[in-house]
Amino acid sequence: LSMHIIIYRIQRDVEELVAQGNMRPHLGVVLVGDDPASRTYVRNKTRAASILGSDMIVRPSSVSQEELLELIDKMNRDWRVSGLLVQLPLPAGLKCTAFE
Repeated sequence: LSMHIIIYRIQRDVEELVAQGNMRPHLGVVLVGDDPASRTYVRNKTRAASILGSDMIVRPSSVSQEELLELIDKMNRDWRVSGLLVQLPLPAGLKCTAFE
């Protein structure tokens, strides 16, 4: 299937769900640092997810573990966010196991 057909089907399905009284899906994406490959990958992901609703939050590689955990906790508690993605790899000094 072409990407346009897939996007059309997803849009149609989402609109049907919303018309039935369900919430519109919303993806929260967290990118830490300035890794060019990660930035491109996340940009493409959020572009594709924009039909559902998405936010890309970028933090500098100097962000502390505590600040990152607070951001993730805040997004987890946001009723509008139905999915959360933390882009890996994280910069040196940040542990992804802290999110488990």
